[in-house]
Amino acid sequence: MFIHKIVTPMFIRRFECVGSECLSHCCQDWFISIDKKTYKKYHSAESIEIKQISREHVLKSEREGAYAYVRLTEDKKCPFLTEKRLCNVYSKLGPSAMSHTCREYPRSEAKYQNATFKRLSLSCPEAVRQLLFSADAMQLTEEDKYLKKAPQDDALTDPQYLVYLWCLNLVQAQSPEFEDNLYAAMQLLTFISKLNYDIEANFDRIQGVYEFLLNAAESGKLTAERRALPHPAAFQTAVLSVYGKFIPKLSWGGDLLLSVYINTLRQLGLDDQQTAERTEENMARLRAEWKVQQQESCLSEPYTLRNLFSYLLYHGQFPHADNFSGGVTGSRNALSHFSLLVMDYFYLRTNLAALAATGKRVLKENDIQLLMSAYFSLKMHTGDINTDLLALMENCQMSDAVACICLLDS
Repeated sequence: MFIHKIVTPMFIRRFECVGSECLSHCCQDWFISIDKKTYKKYHSAESIEIKQISREHVLKSEREGAYAYVRLTEDKKCPFLTEKRLCNVYSKLGPSAMSHTCREYPRSEAKYQNATFKRLSLSCPEAVRQLLFSADAMQLTEEDKYLKKAPQDDALTDPQYLVYLWCLNLVQAQSPEFEDNLYAAMQLLTFISKLNYDIEANFDRIQGVYEFLLNAAESGKLTAERRALPHPAAFQTAVLSVYGKFIPKLSWGGDLLLSVYINTLRQLGLDDQQTAERTEENMARLRAEWKVQQQESCLSEPYTLRNLFSYLLYHGQFPHADNFSGGVTGSRNALSHFSLLVMDYFYLRTNLAALAATGKRVLKENDIQLLMSAYFSLKMHTGDINTDLLALMENCQMSDAVACICLLDS
């Protein structure tokens, strides 16, 4: 028998679709592919309503890998969506009749020979809510599954998982400022990279550095050191501009992202009268606003941001970095992956701070859910963002570590 572990964060175990109560809706503005079997089932359904809708809206596709697709209505909604914002296919034909996308979303899995990691896409607003606002959301549960033989997938190795656990513990540590957690993880990864990622031969040395950084983060000894490092606003605004290039290409959630992004540019004063000094002052103002939000808004609980970044590590299978080009191992792989996650955090932090500053109010859970779900929809549908962000670092002649430092000001 072969033991295969199933790893599931607590918030995923509890997750249920809220249907008509969803702040947004995955039943609008999405391309839904339909396989041949489902296509025939809809067109020959006993339900006259399903059959009629299928004739007009479930059409054969010319896209590679998609036998058919659902043509949306004029207002970009799924034709099977009822007035009560519920699925007609589900109610008339049952859950098994739904397309693969509709049946599985927002769930997915990362599979290895020895383990499977259950995941949820943060493009779902309810997934964002469950993750950020539940204290035990990132408590990982494990179940053993007994198989007759080992799966054909690649195995998750101990060194790779150790790097993940070290960084996860640093991110989750209680510290005066969350940016200290990210700075500590970046320091550890820099040290490991200098050892050419040879974890087994250097385990004791790495463990010693990890314990030192954990203590330093928890005691607040990293704050002054991090703040004293350079944080040029020019690089920060360049990072924001990379996202700005892709936002107009997004359909679902694109309007919200674009309006929030434009608002951020206004708050930063990025116009014809822009000066470096003015941009630095405005960025400092947004940093101050972010600190206020961390103290007074729904983000004030110490677990909210730690849950978010912990899940970004988990979902991206750090340090495998399956969300950007590169091998599983390599001299810059883990740091590159980590720097991209820091950029995710920086983008969200800056835009949320600008949103709060404009409205002169504290952020609400709905604000967080809508912006984050739209952002992660962008990341899910436009993979070139990470490629361009890595290219930006190269063009600015910045290492991954320096790029992280530039974004960890507070």
